[in-house]
Amino acid sequence: MQTPPPDLSPDTPSDTPELFEEPPRETPREVEPPAKGPQDSTWIYKLLLLLILVVGAYLRFRGVDWDEFQYVHPDERFLGFVENDIQPVQSLGEYFNTATSTLNPMNRGHDFFVYGTLPIFLLRYVMEWTGNSGYANFAAVGRPLSGFFDLMTVWVLYLIASRLFNRKVGLLAAAFSAFAVLQIQLSHFFTVDIYANFFIWLSLYFAVVIAQSANPQTNQPTNLQSLLALPRHPAFLPSLLFGLFSGMALASKISAYPLVLMLPVAAGIYLLHQPAKMRVSSAIEMTALMALGGAMFFLAFRV
Repeated sequence: MQTPPPDLSPDTPSDTPELFEEPPRETPREVEPPAKGPQDSTWIYKLLLLLILVVGAYLRFRGVDWDEFQYVHPDERFLGFVENDIQPVQSLGEYFNTATSTLNPMNRGHDFFVYGTLPIFLLRYVMEWTGNSGYANFAAVGRPLSGFFDLMTVWVLYLIASRLFNRKVGLLAAAFSAFAVLQIQLSHFFTVDIYANFFIWLSLYFAVVIAQSANPQTNQPTNLQSLLALPRHPAFLPSLLFGLFSGMALASKISAYPLVLMLPVAAGIYLLHQPAKMRVSSAIEMTALMALGGAMFFLAFRV
């Protein structure tokens, strides 16, 4: 009896693996992408801030000749007369000699001058440097300069709100400022308000920095050690800059004088965040810093 041949049909399993048969693969595990850190979205905030500043610049610099430079604003027209009459000084001695200085409006026939002098001094020298002196060129130079300072105010507001809250709030504050009708309107004139506003907000920024300064000291120092280490204090430079810019704010518009109260307010907030055992030495430090800030204020206001 013959043995039947083996069934070699494809349905018959074979113990020998096929030559090109792929081995079984493990199902790859799904790798979760790394979580985005705060730096991954930094460029978005920078881009949005840049967009706000570009749009704000367009609104401020467009149409600066809206009145064909006829000076229909009475304050701007008066400041134009003053700019045309004052002359740059030749030395520091002449500058500080109020009775004879050619930059003093009262020495040039404007006895009733009640505006701040910093903006008109700044514009007078910019006009000289650019070769555009004279009454006819006054607004053509002064109005874009006003727009520039107001645009910088938008940026400072972003810095303040970002430090107090976060960058989203900072962008919102910058956008509100960039599209504020009053700021856009004042940017199309040369008046002292825009300059005072910029220096006020810049001073407030450094007041916020002072209030949020962290004291790196871990041991309670003596009073002498506190004073000797004052230049290394985190609030040292912000205090000087607050004094500088608050003095410039008052030199732009004298009604900004309540701003000086923000330095002791910032110092008080700083002290409240210090450990109880360090408040005495910290109070001595902040008193010295306020004195330095006050000296810088009077220097900036006088100059």
